[in-house]
Amino acid sequence: MLWSLDDLRGFRLDAKDGLIGKVRDFYFDDGGWVLRYLAVDVSGWLARHEVLISPAAVERPDVDERVFHVALTRQQVQDSPDIDTHKPVSRQQEIQLAGHYGWPAYWEAPGLMMAPVPFGSPAGVPFGSYAGTLGAQPGSEAATAARKQEETSWDPNLRSSREVIGYNVEGTDGSLGHVDDLLTDDQGWILSYLIVDTRNWLPGKKVMLPPAWVERIDWADRAVRFDLTREQIRESPEYDPSRTVERSHEHSLFDFFGRMPYWK
Repeated sequence: MLWSLDDLRGFRLDAKDGLIGKVRDFYFDDGGWVLRYLAVDVSGWLARHEVLISPAAVERPDVDERVFHVALTRQQVQDSPDIDTHKPVSRQQEIQLAGHYGWPAYWEAPGLMMAPVPFGSPAGVPFGSYAGTLGAQPGSEAATAARKQEETSWDPNLRSSREVIGYNVEGTDGSLGHVDDLLTDDQGWILSYLIVDTRNWLPGKKVMLPPAWVERIDWADRAVRFDLTREQIRESPEYDPSRTVERSHEHSLFDFFGRMPYWK
């Protein structure tokens, strides 16, 4: 089943022994468009603001109760490595998280929760940037060396869904709208579609397009470019956020463009 990230934001996370917090954001791997972490607001009971929880620990969402049940205890969450999600998440921090919880190290197994999608290599820094280096004077050799070490330690593929939602959408012949939402499945937690609001075209509508059709993403200019014309996107089957996406809808989308479905 496909789920809207916008709908899932705000769901509670319930551990085995009580509430952890509420989902604030989702971080995904832009090399394969796979969800890697849920960013959970835990400020109601912990001194820190957020923790990262892997989908590997999460059961299917309960839409009626607006809750994810998580195979963790509150103590495990309390003892987890402290990560500032307003700064780039380093691979070392991910290693610490995986070691603490016993999660699989997805970066060591290319086939794990991964469906590679071809598009240009992204540029830029995820989640913000470091402002200075602790323990070193700005401009000093120590600060420069430390900064270079930080830059090489970031996981450059982790992206915030809240960052991407709102990006401009471009066809091969110009701009036509913006990213309105992302849809994920609840099996491999793969981001199956970007929801594009074509409001730049009157009267405008929402359509869903697979990440595999993304030609490139310009992170600096906050833009997503598809290998489709504006007219193709505008004329594609409409997405209705009030209805569950059925396989028949997906078939109609791929048939319209004459492309092979991703599930074959």
